[in-house]
Amino acid sequence: MYLKNSALVSFLVILTLVYSCANQTSPTGGPRDEDAPVLLNSSPQHESLNFSGQKVELEFDEYLKLKNPKEEIMITPRITGDYEIKLKKTKVIIELDDTLKSNTTYTFNFRESIQDLNEGNFPENLQLAFSTGPYLDSLSISGTSFHLLSNKKANDITVGLYESNDTLDVFNSPPVYLTKTNKSGEYIFNNIKNGTYDIYAIKDKNKNLKLESRTESYSFSNQPILLDSSLIDLPLPLINLDITPLVLQNSRVSGHYFLAKYNKYIEKYDLISLDSMSILPPSSISQDHREIKFYNSHQGVDSTGVIITAYDTLLNTIQDTVFVKFEETKRKRDQFEITYSQISIDKENPIVKTMLQFTKPSQITNLDSIYYQVDSTTHIHPDTSNLQWNDNNTQLSIELPLDKSIFDEPELLIPDKTDSITLEHKTSSTLDSIKNKVDTKLLSESSKSTQVLNLDNQLHFKPTAFISAETDSSLLHSEKINFIRKESLATLLLTVQTDETSYTLQLLDKQDKVTHESINQKTLVLNNLKPNTYRIRILIDTNQNGTWDIGSIIERIIPEPVIFYKDDEGNEEIPLRANWELGPLIIKF
Repeated sequence: MYLKNSALVSFLVILTLVYSCANQTSPTGGPRDEDAPVLLNSSPQHESLNFSGQKVELEFDEYLKLKNPKEEIMITPRITGDYEIKLKKTKVIIELDDTLKSNTTYTFNFRESIQDLNEGNFPENLQLAFSTGPYLDSLSISGTSFHLLSNKKANDITVGLYESNDTLDVFNSPPVYLTKTNKSGEYIFNNIKNGTYDIYAIKDKNKNLKLESRTESYSFSNQPILLDSSLIDLPLPLINLDITPLVLQNSRVSGHYFLAKYNKYIEKYDLISLDSMSILPPSSISQDHREIKFYNSHQGVDSTGVIITAYDTLLNTIQDTVFVKFEETKRKRDQFEITYSQISIDKENPIVKTMLQFTKPSQITNLDSIYYQVDSTTHIHPDTSNLQWNDNNTQLSIELPLDKSIFDEPELLIPDKTDSITLEHKTSSTLDSIKNKVDTKLLSESSKSTQVLNLDNQLHFKPTAFISAETDSSLLHSEKINFIRKESLATLLLTVQTDETSYTLQLLDKQDKVTHESINQKTLVLNNLKPNTYRIRILIDTNQNGTWDIGSIIERIIPEPVIFYKDDEGNEEIPLRANWELGPLIIKF
């Protein structure tokens, strides 16, 4: 019995071993390969002279893959013919269609194009330089590119050099020398021939190596670079500015409206009637600032001659004459809507501030229909000095000063809510019918209206406070303003030390939105700031014309200087917490 059991156990052990051997698997885990491919040999050799071939070959120590080689591999100076890039296991071969120029130094910058097969590691700063003549050019230019108004580093920006005595430039031709910025915004040209160059940087979205200013940011130098020694730390600040000529593309009737459409952003426009006896129809500008819309406020269809002078962001102008007309249509009119900005009140200088945005040109029907209610007995009405319309009456700014004494209470709170007023809008075809509907609604909902209007600390807009160019009328009621306590806010103290006489200081929040702006002030106390991370931007008005100028690439005028405050450790960000008072920060420029 013992022998039988022993034989059975031996059989099971052998069976287990055989099964294990028959089902072997690959080992798992292990360290990740973080080593980049190593260049073993190249033809031609780096920094070799008198090269006359049409094939460049590199051999590495492991199997490779290519990543966007035609985009990643930068060949300078630019070659005229085409070329083909081949991969053969551990070799990269570049075959040129045309013979290279004589007595010229060429640099092949491979960037991230050559990677190992599995992990995608690439050899950093891999370059191959050689000359077709007896000497090697050795000059270089380096620097950084960044977005001028945000100071953020600019990655993947094409930087190009053009020979200054050539008619070719960034608008009509690829550059002679080109490179790209890395993730830190850094760029470098190596092995450049001495000479005089123009330098440009562009965000080349369509990859045609030419500037399309409508969609691409760019930078440029205001004068040629005389390169007789290497240059370092040459900054290239990027701007966004469409320089294409302003053109009226078309003017036409569309439903109830007449539209004048332009090819680019319109900063502003002026209207003059051809007939001094005719009244100009109301107008507004579209959200993208490329279309002017005219409204048929008189319900007529006669044509009105109008001279439009439109201005782009460079304040270049174009003047066109259009004949505004309207047609009978059954299409619906645009909805009349009103939005508004946050209401803010400063305890030390109490002013009720808000901004109303209208989808159609509008006007106030009765100034008494707007008031701030402190309590059940105190109503404060604005006068015309407290109201400011924009040019086409689509935006209304209200700044209503209050007596500081009405807030002398220990429980004083500071308002902070974007949705502090609720506006309800209803439309009808004529003002009379609107008023009838409003009166009926007020009677039927008198208890609700009374309850709303008796709440304190509200900005009120009575029914029919506003009427649009198409006789839409507003029906509004207010909601209680929400408040936060004074100690939930922060204070920032600033001291400016500068010899500049004309400048604008801006406080930017984390989203780069301007939260405060002051002109030519040396001492600033910024109260009631929300807890946030801020930065300080200074716009220098060097020509002292009262505004910061963005310059012109056509006239080779660079933008006026922009400076960002940095602390002693080089940090731009200024964190502010609730109930903090920070500063004074010394701002030197």
